[in-house]
Amino acid sequence: MKRFLLTGIALLSFVMLSGIRNWKSYTSTNYIYNGAIGNGEAYLSTWGGVLVFDLEEYKFSDLLGYEQLDDINARAVDYNQNNNKLFVGTKANGVNRFQDGIKQISINSLLGLPSEKVNCITHVDSTIYIATDNGLSVFVELGNFPIPSLKNNYSTLNGLASNDVKKIMISDNYLYCSSTHGMNVVHLDSLFSLSSWKTFDSSNTIMTNSDIRDFYVRNNKTVIATSNGIYQVNSLTNNPQWTKINNQSINSDIFPIYLDSNENIWFSFGYWREDKQFVYDTEIAAVGKINNDMELTLFDTEAGLFTRQITGFMELNSQIAALSWGDGIFIETSAGWENYTHESLIANFVKDMAITSDGKLWIVNGEAIDNITNNGGRGISMFDGTNWENYKTATSPLRSDNNYCIEVDSYDRVWFGAWWTNTENIFGWKSGITVFDDNNDKWLAINRQGIYEYSSESNIWNLIDSSNNLYDNPIIEIVKDDSDNIWIGASGSGCQVFDKDMAVISRFDNGTSTGPRPEAIYVGENKLFIGERETGGVFIWETNTPPNDLDPVRPAPPELKRCWVNDIKGFNHSGVENVFFATSEGLFMHDGENNWFKYGTDIKRKIFSNNSWVDEQYYYIGQTRLYGSILTVPTALFIDPFNRIWIGTRDNGVTVFSPDESYENEFKTYNMNNSSLLSNQITSFAYDPTIGTLYIGTIKGLTSVEIGRASKTTKNLGKTIAYPNPFYSDGQNVMNIALKSGESLPVGRNECRIFDINGDLVVELKENIFFQFSWNGKNAEGKECAPGVYYYLISTSVGEADKGTIVLMKK
Repeated sequence: MKRFLLTGIALLSFVMLSGIRNWKSYTSTNYIYNGAIGNGEAYLSTWGGVLVFDLEEYKFSDLLGYEQLDDINARAVDYNQNNNKLFVGTKANGVNRFQDGIKQISINSLLGLPSEKVNCITHVDSTIYIATDNGLSVFVELGNFPIPSLKNNYSTLNGLASNDVKKIMISDNYLYCSSTHGMNVVHLDSLFSLSSWKTFDSSNTIMTNSDIRDFYVRNNKTVIATSNGIYQVNSLTNNPQWTKINNQSINSDIFPIYLDSNENIWFSFGYWREDKQFVYDTEIAAVGKINNDMELTLFDTEAGLFTRQITGFMELNSQIAALSWGDGIFIETSAGWENYTHESLIANFVKDMAITSDGKLWIVNGEAIDNITNNGGRGISMFDGTNWENYKTATSPLRSDNNYCIEVDSYDRVWFGAWWTNTENIFGWKSGITVFDDNNDKWLAINRQGIYEYSSESNIWNLIDSSNNLYDNPIIEIVKDDSDNIWIGASGSGCQVFDKDMAVISRFDNGTSTGPRPEAIYVGENKLFIGERETGGVFIWETNTPPNDLDPVRPAPPELKRCWVNDIKGFNHSGVENVFFATSEGLFMHDGENNWFKYGTDIKRKIFSNNSWVDEQYYYIGQTRLYGSILTVPTALFIDPFNRIWIGTRDNGVTVFSPDESYENEFKTYNMNNSSLLSNQITSFAYDPTIGTLYIGTIKGLTSVEIGRASKTTKNLGKTIAYPNPFYSDGQNVMNIALKSGESLPVGRNECRIFDINGDLVVELKENIFFQFSWNGKNAEGKECAPGVYYYLISTSVGEADKGTIVLMKK
């Protein structure tokens, strides 16, 4: 099988004259729905694409990701060994087809699929059977014709017990379909005959209800998982004999279930919640096995199964593999169950991010509810630029998996703010703040009772300070100011401020009776700005220190008194602090002269004067506009070291804006059409100044892009490299000349001269914002250089030098 391109590493790399380059994307890939085997590999459908597991080396080898799939949330896979075809069913974009690694025309609603949410896929020869949440489809592939032909759609009107078909299998030319309304069985030659469809449910079997959680068919035997145990059926297609497996230990929710090649029954406990995308288990055991003598064996932590989130089973080289929801796969061996995980995000939803001084990116994925969500509330992730490490309450001292915000303090400790959690939460989460000191492997917690420290020896949280406690527990914002204070925003109770030694130095709110909900906090040069959730709007204090009893003022524009404020960021522009507000009413700016401005897609900028908005700046014909002219709202803000403002939106990716009038076009929009963004809904930004990388959080994964370094850290020149080399110049592309190590050029002034083969100086280059050199193939007069061999010489302010050869070619 032809190898697929690995995503989660560099996928889209290009250099732009604006200094934005090398896009990469990262997804969550250890949440596995199901799998299929083909050509010595196992294909596993996950949240973040399709993982490929090499069955010879027992390791993950490839990933079909956003570049190959129409939707990275892969729900089902099927492999046709006869023609090396892989079918991938997705949550929102139908079925993607691949042959020998090459993508073919997808099966979607345009071809007649009743729904593009696919639950299961199977095939017989060239006929494809697709189960969706709105019926069953049968397609036929016609030789070399590129488009599959719809044979028929099936629903409750022509055979199905329910349109939401959860699973399908084919055995001995019979099609089996399960749903919450029972089991359907029909011969493949009689699909067209309504009377040939048989339905088995609680009305005509010994099952106590019709909700089929899972089933498996092998030879003439069917096993069915239900909410009150396991049923076994012999000859379901002809005079079926039903038996309930009577064992008190398993008379509960069963999901999933499997028959191996020796007809042993493998199963797990719980039930799948589609709205949460989670297996709610019964805490009996992780996996059960019933052999042919009806002997029950249960496997749990002591056997190496440290999770009960089991979603399916497969046989890999005659070994049983349990597919998990969040922890990859577990393969049974004589020594116990061995775990295989793919390094990745813990969840695709990225709520907030922060970076420590050593370049580690920390990510949270919580939301403002007391539970897990469809793709969030799963814990925290750490990425060091190469490797991923994930933390969750089940396997670490982390207090809650539903962390809403994050910040790094002056000691490089990471603060995780959890949303309020009901004391009866089934996961045992705790409200408040968890603080992790990665350098010393130390965990702290702050709640209403005070500050706790975790003992790894006793696995107990010990109260060490009751005087510096949280005022309230639903944490929605954490910000560090220039004085190393940590500002905490709690929904319903306002703000409090801790100093760098975790002592409370202030508690305050906005003085209103509606209940303060500080979603965004910005400590400016001489003002404090707080933006609230829902319709709270903006509050301003005439101080940048904790205000205590000082009352806030409201902004003049009425929109800012009734909006949801998503983010606030500011910077000093030409000696004046400009503060930007991303709100549900649009993008606003406040300058140091107390003027208010509003940016839009019709009028570039308006100024608030005499209690109304007045047009101030217009777009010229053909000029790119805010949000790419799409009607949306800003959701997140970041201001880079070059005074470019990055504006995340709800519907159209990121708009980059520079107030510097020397830029020809002030706005540039990056979305899923022209970048590696995994979603056009942006949630957050984080920037690593040492490598010049900006991380962009979305609701479907993480994207990074190089935007320029803020400072130099390298001391010595070392070896350099020019790439790409040979260099094909067309006046637009550029060649990079940089340190081979990938680090910035040394501290101080560095020069690069390009010479031709005769030794004549062609051009002298200046360092770019990545602290490298770039050459576009032109000479000092801006004219295209002739093809041939050129030489570069780099020299530093301390006398170091290095040289290299360039081959310039023309397309």
